[in-house]
Amino acid sequence: MGRFRSSGIIVGLIVLAGALEAKQTAPAKRPAAPPTTVSADATIQEIMATIISPSSKIVFEAVSTVTVKGKEQQKVPTTDAEWAGVRNAAQRMVEGSKLIVMDGRRVARNLNAKGNEGELGPKEVEALLAKNRPVFNKLAREFGDVAGAALKAAEKKDVDGVFSTAGDLDAACENCHLTFWYPDQDKLFDKQPAKK
Repeated sequence: MGRFRSSGIIVGLIVLAGALEAKQTAPAKRPAAPPTTVSADATIQEIMATIISPSSKIVFEAVSTVTVKGKEQQKVPTTDAEWAGVRNAAQRMVEGSKLIVMDGRRVARNLNAKGNEGELGPKEVEALLAKNRPVFNKLAREFGDVAGAALKAAEKKDVDGVFSTAGDLDAACENCHLTFWYPDQDKLFDKQPAKK
């Protein structure tokens, strides 16, 4: 009986020693990393030109009617790669909607550039944004929500879902553009000569 008790004590000591050794060799807790400060570099125009516009074109054209040799054909994604392209484009739009509202983001590199006929120049757009930032943030969030719906539709390979979200995306884009980029479109159309 004494031999079994001694063996139990020895096993217990070995386990305890192993636990102590593991505790001593365990890595020390690292202090929390300081928060990073991210500054906005690209302008809203640059994000629109390089991320949002090309990505929206992919989603708009994913489910569409094309003319081939004089005949209209329905274009839809059919392969996993094509669906992944639509999904990735929608994901970029979701992220782009967050990027354009970052604090410190400028409208353009050259604020003194002239806008095209019927469009505001960057300085005027920047002034409008400063006065109506909550509206801009809301419109960007709504665009991101619609892009998120396109993302979900692409993940499900839902042709009808992608088609309907493309129309919603167009409306979301125009809501923002008519508010901040070319709010005087009605005046521009009024200037056009009447058709005979």
